[in-house]
Parts: sequence; C-alpha cells; structure tokens
Amino acid sequence: MTPLFALTVAPTTLVLWGALIVLGLFLGQRWFQKDEGREDRDRERNAVVRILEAAKMPRMADILECVVVRDWSGLLRECVSLRKEVKTEADLLRLLNDNFWYQLEQRMKDDDLRPKIVQKVEDLKDIEDAQDARAQKALIDKLTAAGHTITPPTTPS
Repeated sequence: MTPLFALTVAPTTLVLWGALIVLGLFLGQRWFQKDEGREDRDRERNAVVRILEAAKMPRMADILECVVVRDWSGLLRECVSLRKEVKTEADLLRLLNDNFWYQLEQRMKDDDLRPKIVQKVEDLKDIEDAQDARAQKALIDKLTAAGHTITPPTTPS
C-alpha cells in the first residue's frame, strides 16, 4: 500500500516547473530592474525644475514637473489653469513680473551688463521725455488753433 501523501512526478513535470521558475525569476528581475538611463534623465529634469523655481518661474516649474513624473492629467490641469489665468497681455505681464525683477537683480550683479542696463534705462527716459515734449507741443498747437492765447511760464529772476 502506498502512502496517501506520496507523489509521483514525471520528468516532464519537473522540467516544466523548472522552466516556469526560471521564467518567473527572469521576468521578476526585468520588472524590478532599475532603468538608470530613465532615472538620470528624470534627475536632470528635476534639476531644471529647481532652477525654474529659483528663477521665480513657479508655473513653468509646475508644468515641467508634471512632465517629469509623467502626470499627464496634472499637466492638462496646469495648462488649463494657466490659460484661465492669462487672458490678456496684462495678465501675462503680471505673471512674469516676479521673474522680471529677479532677472534684473541678477543681471545688475554682472559688471559687464550693469552699464548696458543703465544706458537702456537712460535711453528710455529720453524717449519718454521726447514723447512728453511732443505731447505738450501738440496740446499747445491744439489750444492755439482753438483761439486760446498761450503764454509761456516766466522764470523768477
């Protein structure tokens, strides 16, 4: 009489079980294997996210972060939110205002760029003064044409 718990295993069954175990180990190793190239690319993108945050561009950083972590629904939400927030050029300028002042501060620290920035500001002042002078002349011409007498201001002596 054979015991109830005794098993008889054919050699083909052993080969099949062995093949399944090897296949399972192979697939498990591939499944949990580190994809170092992908992780390195993600780290580089995360570095760019940190740079954008430091440069006072949080919205761009949020959008790029969604791309890095492959959060496509989050990316869509960020884009829709940005579209709702920026409807006019004034809205865009308001959004970029923090970045502008940050960039200006950083560029003023550069000894080569500082004189160029100061010169540009002076040029803009000259343009504004010229526009003011043209506006004043146009107003004087309009008032004179309407029959008003314009006397120039006198300087105290």
